[in-house]
Amino acid sequence: YVLPRATITVHCSAGTYIRSLAHDLGQVLECGGHLAALQRTAAGPFHLNTAFTLDYIEHEFAAGTGAQLLQPPDAGLHVWPKLELDNASAARVMHGQPVAAAGTQGVARAYNPEGSLIAIMEANAAGTHWVPRKVLASQ
Repeated sequence: YVLPRATITVHCSAGTYIRSLAHDLGQVLECGGHLAALQRTAAGPFHLNTAFTLDYIEHEFAAGTGAQLLQPPDAGLHVWPKLELDNASAARVMHGQPVAAAGTQGVARAYNPEGSLIAIMEANAAGTHWVPRKVLASQ
């Protein structure tokens, strides 16, 4: 570091308040503290070192090859359990209806028999059904 600035790297979970951390460090050091800059280098499975610049993205789409840069719809959802639904259950979900499943909890991603992401599901309070919270497919 070069006084009066310090550069730090923090590995943290979602919900960590880095601005509060800077303030708290300043309190401990008895000098005050704030952020001059903040750069997120990763979020879930996405990392800055594998990101594309906006100029590159614009260039690829202008050249007609931008589709190769797109991530699948579930690229950032792999922390949630995967529900593989049969045709009848998938049809119910696509109409916004819950599907029965014992011992459910939290949030899950639901797929039709063809392997396409069709919905984001949440367990009901009793843990007896998955309830569609966001339906992504209509057929």
